[in-house]
Amino acid sequence: MTILRSPQIFWGGVYVSALSSAVSIESEVETQDATNFASQGTRNMAASFINNAASFEGQVYADTYEKLDLLTQDTNDIQPFTVAIEDYEGAVAYSVLAHQQSFSHGGAVGELVNLSVGMFTKGKCKRGIMAFNREIDSSDVGAGFRLENIAAGGEIEVISHVHDIDSGITLTLELSDVSDFSNIVDSVDVMNQTTVGAAMVKVTSSIAKPYARITAYANLSADAAVFLFQ
Repeated sequence: MTILRSPQIFWGGVYVSALSSAVSIESEVETQDATNFASQGTRNMAASFINNAASFEGQVYADTYEKLDLLTQDTNDIQPFTVAIEDYEGAVAYSVLAHQQSFSHGGAVGELVNLSVGMFTKGKCKRGIMAFNREIDSSDVGAGFRLENIAAGGEIEVISHVHDIDSGITLTLELSDVSDFSNIVDSVDVMNQTTVGAAMVKVTSSIAKPYARITAYANLSADAAVFLFQ
C-alpha cells in the first residue's frame, strides 16, 4: 500500500507539486462488442483504442502566479507530464505527453484560490524511474541504476524537466557495464538549455542491462529532474 505524501510532479518546465494536492494519470481501453452466433452465450469484446488522461488540482499562492502563464499554454502545446509516486531517486514514475484541455482557478472570499487543470494526452503512458531530482549549484552526479530490460542496441527514453534555472544547464546520461562507473561505455547529452522547460530524448545503449546515471552541470544553479523509461 502506498500513501501519497510527496509525489514529484512536473509538466513541461513547471514543478506541479508546489501547486497541487491531488493528481491522476488515467488509462482506459475502448472496447467494441464482437459477439456473434458462435460466442456460445458469452459476450466477446475486442480492444480498439487506448485513452489516456491526466489532471491535477490544488491551491494557488501569491508566489506561484508567474507559473500560471506556463500552465495556461496553447492547447496545441504538448509537454510531458510526469509523476514520481515518491520523493526519492529510483522511485516509480509515469509519464504521458499532455496538452491542456481545461483550466480554472478561483474561489470565494476568505478561501484559498483553487486550481484545476485537465489534460488530453498523446501516445501511450510510460512507466519508469526518477533517476535524478536535485538542485545543482555547479555540478552533480546522480545515483546509478541497472536497466534490466535494455538489450544491446535497445533504446532508453529520457525525459528531463528543468523548473528553475539561472543561466544554463547540461544533463548527460552515462551508461556503464560496471556498477561503479569506472568504465563509461556511452555518454549522451540529453538536455542543454538556458530556460525552464522539458526535453525528450531516445538513447541507444551499446550494451545489455547497462548501469545508468545522470550527471549535471549548471553555469550557476538550476533545479532539474530526469526520468528513465525502458
